[in-house]
Amino acid sequence: MTGNILKLTVFVVVGKGFVFLFHILLGRSLGVGKGTDMFYFVLGVISLLVFIVGAAVESSIVPVYLLRKRVGSHVEDINRLAFQLLIVLSILSMTVFYSLRHIVSGFSVFSGEDVTHIRWMLACLLPYSFLSILSSLQRGILNAEGEFIAASFLVISEGAGSLVLFVLLVGSYGILAAPLALGFGSFAGFMLGQTLLRKKGDSRLTLTFTRNVFSDWNLIFRHLSLPIVGTAIVGINPLIDQFFLSRVGEGVITSFSIASRFYYIPTTLAVGGLLPILLTRLSTHVVNRDYPGYRKLLRRVLFSLLPASVVISIVLAFLGRPLMQWVFMHSRVSEENIEMITNMFQYLQVGLSPYLASMILTRANLALRKYSLNFYCSLANVVLNIGLNVVLYARLGYVGVPLATSLTYVVIFLALYFFSRKDEGKFGSVPDPVMA
Repeated sequence: MTGNILKLTVFVVVGKGFVFLFHILLGRSLGVGKGTDMFYFVLGVISLLVFIVGAAVESSIVPVYLLRKRVGSHVEDINRLAFQLLIVLSILSMTVFYSLRHIVSGFSVFSGEDVTHIRWMLACLLPYSFLSILSSLQRGILNAEGEFIAASFLVISEGAGSLVLFVLLVGSYGILAAPLALGFGSFAGFMLGQTLLRKKGDSRLTLTFTRNVFSDWNLIFRHLSLPIVGTAIVGINPLIDQFFLSRVGEGVITSFSIASRFYYIPTTLAVGGLLPILLTRLSTHVVNRDYPGYRKLLRRVLFSLLPASVVISIVLAFLGRPLMQWVFMHSRVSEENIEMITNMFQYLQVGLSPYLASMILTRANLALRKYSLNFYCSLANVVLNIGLNVVLYARLGYVGVPLATSLTYVVIFLALYFFSRKDEGKFGSVPDPVMA
């Protein structure tokens, strides 16, 4: 398992590295201001839509897929699910598009004149959202089949495609090059996913039109409704953070977005290759009703990762300032914005360890199909984040927003750990996989 994790981590880091470079080049090329604030606001809205139907599906589909495969109905179910998700996303996208003026009015940094530019960016990013959903489903299928390297190639193709097109277009189109590049990258990832699924030898697993698209809505509502709603709730957090930061002035939303991208580097290094394999292994233990094996694997991963992540967060907190100064040297990012990015990055390190541990415990609950615990923790996550933002932003200014995020991760980790330990003796309550 260790060898597979290390190999997969390399591929995941390369894929996420392209995405990271995309955001660094955006800052270096265009600076930090209202234009980039608009882009990251639109990206936050689109990411919320993608998280609602994509991120939850990529993780949640693994145990569901393994169960359906055991009874022989996985092909029809997955193809039907793909188009059910696209229907849901279409409804959500149109709702956001036509209510955009009301959403933007809550952000102090934007005016009514900015709505037209924001709508153009949103229109450019809509293809990205649709194709990202399908790519998420493809990655979930490949992970469930044990094709972890193939799944990571989808991330690499998306990131590389976006980065190359942004470099080619930024000189002519300015900030509009960013949403156009993301759309192209998602198309590249989707097409590669279709090719990889065909090469697996079961062309039926490619996402194709199927009859009775609206039949058996039980699949999405019974197995995925709580994970999807829970992920949707957590997906609101970036917009909540942006709402508070917009009150500071122009460029603060962009600074926080860049600091967050740096924050996710250690996350990718620590668990990028681990999470897909861990979820599949845990789900396999549950399907085979091997609960001692489930417990042993979860504890081994959790207690080996926590000490290492604490050391990493301390080191990064000290290295944050020279790192930011080096990355944005001779760029259009001002010294004031570099200082702002550094401060936010350092406060985010407080929540690094609990955030990583929460990701592992969330996957463990998904494997057991105990979706309600994840859902309630997601709800508590948003409520805590809003409350802490109100208190800390008033007292500390813009650094109160990343500190609120970190403290929220600490509380959610403690809640997940406590209730997971409390339920350890209830493994027998998981329904028989064949009958699920």
